[in-house]
Amino acid sequence: HPVYSPMALRQAPHIGPYQNQDVLQLQSKAGSPYVFYLNLAAVMSGSTPLNGVTRENMYRAWQSIADQYSMFNLNVTTNVAVYNAARAANPLRTGIINFINQDGRSFAPLHSFGTTAAGTLYRNPGSGFDYGYGIGMTGAHEIGHQMGMNHDGGGSGGEYFEGIAAYQWGPIMGNYWMGANWANQLWTWSRGEYTTATNK
Repeated sequence: HPVYSPMALRQAPHIGPYQNQDVLQLQSKAGSPYVFYLNLAAVMSGSTPLNGVTRENMYRAWQSIADQYSMFNLNVTTNVAVYNAARAANPLRTGIINFINQDGRSFAPLHSFGTTAAGTLYRNPGSGFDYGYGIGMTGAHEIGHQMGMNHDGGGSGGEYFEGIAAYQWGPIMGNYWMGANWANQLWTWSRGEYTTATNK
């Protein structure tokens, strides 16, 4: 694992290796009035993840989502008490996505941040997608819809742009599974800065 400075670790709790944190108490920016809640209730038995998934896998899912929204003053949390307090203070500053312990196609209502409408994140254990990083990237994509973003399309991928293999790059709102075997895959938010982009 890379070594991070004490300053970096204080500023970004989602950075670094899993160190046995309670996966139901994670917060990326504790104290922020803006809160996005990852509801893990249906995929946990107490403090133990279902389907033989490790706590580190769950941490990686949270870590991946927290990373993609780290530029905002937004606390990505798995702590229901933090979410409930923020929603009671001002529901316009909250969002929620429910992890579901079954196979299915994840989805989220467009522009639903600031409402009580929840996204749905299927864990897909039967499809082999029941692991941290992949579920985390799916979560980042679906939360993107809740933040108001549509799909990044173009090229042979149609509605879901498949990335640029020569650069091992793809947009988060496109088909991020396309580069699963790239050695140095890089996913970023996109404003359509590539030829054939359908979403500016």
